[in-house]
Amino acid sequence: ETAAHLKVHVDEVTLQQMVELDVANGTTHAGKKAAPASRTILRLLWFFDFIAALLDNLASSPDKSLKQICSKTYEETLAPRHIWVLRRAARSGMGLLPPKA
Repeated sequence: ETAAHLKVHVDEVTLQQMVELDVANGTTHAGKKAAPASRTILRLLWFFDFIAALLDNLASSPDKSLKQICSKTYEETLAPRHIWVLRRAARSGMGLLPPKA
């Protein structure tokens, strides 16, 4: 949709253009009815923060279990951005993690 609106090939659309289009259309805070690109980009950046912290914690804590490392990483990166129900579900899922190999 963004590429068609900007009249460019899909491979030529930049993140900046996607966010600017969301702002221009007023869809940055449109709620659950719309899934603006800017919200998806933000969540992707949060995921990258989580993965970077997870890899760092795995490398710096070889003596800790995978559950401990993932729980610590989640609490540092994603938990502050999640609602209570999602935090509870994520914490419950941590209990299902296997030990580090």
